[in-house]
Amino acid sequence: MVRDWVRPGGVRSVGLTPAQTTRLETLMTALRDDFHRPTRLSAMRNEHALLELSMLAMKQVAGRTTASQADHARRKVSQAMAWYAEHLPERPGVADVAAAVHVSPSHLRRLFAQVGRGSPLAAMHRVQVDRACELMSNAGLSLTGIAPRCGYASLSSFSRAFSAQRGVSPTAWRSRVRR
Repeated sequence: MVRDWVRPGGVRSVGLTPAQTTRLETLMTALRDDFHRPTRLSAMRNEHALLELSMLAMKQVAGRTTASQADHARRKVSQAMAWYAEHLPERPGVADVAAAVHVSPSHLRRLFAQVGRGSPLAAMHRVQVDRACELMSNAGLSLTGIAPRCGYASLSSFSRAFSAQRGVSPTAWRSRVRR
């Protein structure tokens, strides 16, 4: 976490409150003896001090990391949706999409919820129907040909999913668009 916050090859400085400055001075004083005369516990005390210093620094950037975490979530969700759209005919599931963007399925669900896109499965269904609408706008493709291109196993599953989402059958939707 700290490594992600500090610029590569750079140094990061943060302002400390008077209480934090006092705590830092206390840590330095406590470690002084360990520095000059190390004991078996010195390494443990150094690790403890390093953890406290890290926590002090991270408290200063907590608000800033929230924005980068939101950006990360949006980026991952966008990558997931783009990958899914490219692989529609293969009928990938949530686990496949998660693996493609290098997260677990449960983390992908959390990212979708954080971004406000609902569940990955619901978003994937919207992509399928949106793609079907694009393809149905072309007069040369039959519904039987469109269904597998959008990741549906059959024309009937395509018709059910389309009707559930759009409130009208694919045939009726297509006839409205062609008018």
